[in-house]
Amino acid sequence: MAFFKKLAQASTVFFASALLLGGCGGGSDALTATSTELTATAGSGDIPPDTSPDNSVAWVMSYFGPNQDLPNDSLHLAFSTDGLNWTGLNDGKPVYQAPTTIQGIAGSGHIRDPYILRKNDGKFVYIATDWTLAVNDSNYWNRPSSRIFVADSTDLITFTNPRFLTMATALGSNTKPHAWAPESYYDPDRRKYAIVWSGNADRGRTYVSYTKDFNTLVNPVPEVLFDPGYDEIDATVVPFNNRNYLFYKDETGSGKDIQVAKSSGAGLLAGSFTRISPNYLTRGANQSVMQGTEGPLVIKVPGQERWYMYADYYGNGGVFGCWTTTNLDSDPATWTKLTNGVDFKLPEGVRHANTVRVTQAQLDALKAHYGVTVTPVSTRIKTTYSEGGTPFYVAHAWFHGMITQLNDTANGQLPADFKWKAVPGLADPTDPNLVSFEATGFAGRYLRIDSANPTRWPTGGSLTQANRGYGLGWIASADKKNLTWVDPYVDSSTFKSDATFRKVPALNGDANMVSLQWYGNTTLYLRHMAYQLLGLPSTGNSQQKIDASFTLETQ
Repeated sequence: MAFFKKLAQASTVFFASALLLGGCGGGSDALTATSTELTATAGSGDIPPDTSPDNSVAWVMSYFGPNQDLPNDSLHLAFSTDGLNWTGLNDGKPVYQAPTTIQGIAGSGHIRDPYILRKNDGKFVYIATDWTLAVNDSNYWNRPSSRIFVADSTDLITFTNPRFLTMATALGSNTKPHAWAPESYYDPDRRKYAIVWSGNADRGRTYVSYTKDFNTLVNPVPEVLFDPGYDEIDATVVPFNNRNYLFYKDETGSGKDIQVAKSSGAGLLAGSFTRISPNYLTRGANQSVMQGTEGPLVIKVPGQERWYMYADYYGNGGVFGCWTTTNLDSDPATWTKLTNGVDFKLPEGVRHANTVRVTQAQLDALKAHYGVTVTPVSTRIKTTYSEGGTPFYVAHAWFHGMITQLNDTANGQLPADFKWKAVPGLADPTDPNLVSFEATGFAGRYLRIDSANPTRWPTGGSLTQANRGYGLGWIASADKKNLTWVDPYVDSSTFKSDATFRKVPALNGDANMVSLQWYGNTTLYLRHMAYQLLGLPSTGNSQQKIDASFTLETQ
C-alpha cells in the first residue's frame, strides 16, 4: 500500500470524487471512493485531509530480516532517492524491536511485514504483522494472531505506545484467523485511515478495515476488498488514472507468485477488481516455472510513468527481485526483470518491504542518527573439497558450522548462510592477522568454538540429512568435540577468544589459501570432517592439512 503515498507525492492525479492530496506533511496515502460505495460516513472526529505541499525527496524502506530470529524479526530501515539504489541505516541492525510484553500480553517480540504511514498530522504510524505468539515459523501456524502490531513515531527514530489492534474476532467459521501484511492509507471521502490486510476464512482474501486513531476500528467487521475465488495474500493497491491496480500473491499450490488485478472504477469497491491476465508478473516469459515470490511493493518514479515492483523470493531468505514497466495495463508477463546488484541494489537480507516518502530534513536526521551503512564486503569461505566438480563452502544450519555446496537447494541453507562479514579479530582488533566472522544473515552472531562446552553437540534432530547433519554420525568418538557454532555476541574475553582466528599460511602449501588457527587454542585449526566444521589438530597427515585450508572469496 506504500504506493498511495508515492503517487500522491509524485504527481497530481484526480479521481472520481476527490483529489489525491500529497503533502509530505500528512495525507499522502489517499484513495477515493464515490459516495455510493461507502459503508462508513464522515462524522465527528474524522481526519481532515492534508493540504500541505509535497516536499519529499526520498523513500524510506521498512523491512524485516531474513531469518526467523531476533533481531531479524524487527523493524529495519533503508533509503533511496531513485527507487533503485538503497542504502541501509543503522549498520543493517534493527532500529526498533517490539517489547516482549505488550498491553499485558506476553510474547516473543517477533514482528514481521512492517509498514510505515505518514499520517495527515505529519506524524508516523508503524504497523506490522503480529508474530509475537511464536518464536519461529513452526510455532506460529498453530497459534495465528488476528491482531496487528502498532506503534507511533514523530521522526522514525523514537517509537512509542506499542500496542495491538484486533482486526477481526472471526472470519466466517474461522474463529482464529490471521491478519497478515497490513498496509494503510488515508481515504479522503471517508476521512479515515484504511487498513488493508490479508485474512483467512475458508481461504485467503484481502480485507479492509477503517480507523481514526489506530486504537480502535470504525468497522469491527471487516469488508472483503478482493476475492479472486482462490487463496491469495499480500495485496497492495496502486491508484492511477481513476483506477486501482491490485498486486497480490496467488497462494494456491501451483501459484506462489505475483498477479495483478484492476478495478472498474476509482473507489475501493468490493468485487470491482478483475485480473488483468492469468499470467504471473514474476515469471516473465516462462510462465510454467514457479518463482516463489510474495510481498509485492510497487513505487512510481516521480514525474514519470515508470513503475518498479519489488517482490520477496521468500524461500531464499532475504533475496529480492525487481521488475519495471511504463504501462500498468500491460500483461504482467511483459514487465522487464532487472538484475540485482547491477540495475538495483538493496541491503543484505531485505524481506517483505514497504516504503514511505520523507523530506530532506527528515532524511538528514535519519542519516545523522543511524549512520549510513557502508555496504559490507561479503566473504565466502571456500574449502578444497568438491563433489561432481562443485566446491563446498563453509555455511551454517541451525547455528551450527558446516560445509555444503552453493547450488545444493535441498540442504536447507539460504544464500546469506554462505556469506560472512570478516571483521577484525574480536580478541585483538589491532592485530591485522586476526579475523572474526559475523554471519551476514544473522547480524550480531559470530562463528566460534565453545571453549566452555567443548562437547556441545546438536540435539533434538535439528540437523538432519536435508542439511548434511547426517555427517555427525560419521565423526569418531574421539573427535566429537569443538564443533563450530554461530552464537550471539557476548561482551566477554572468553567469547571474543572463542570467535577469533589467526590467518596463517595454508597448511596444504597453497600460497593463495589460508588456514585459520583458533585464537583460544593454537594447536587447533578450523577443519571440516564429514561435512561438519570443527576445531581440530590439523598438522598431522596431508589430508588433515588439505581439509584445514581455505580460500577467502570477497564479493
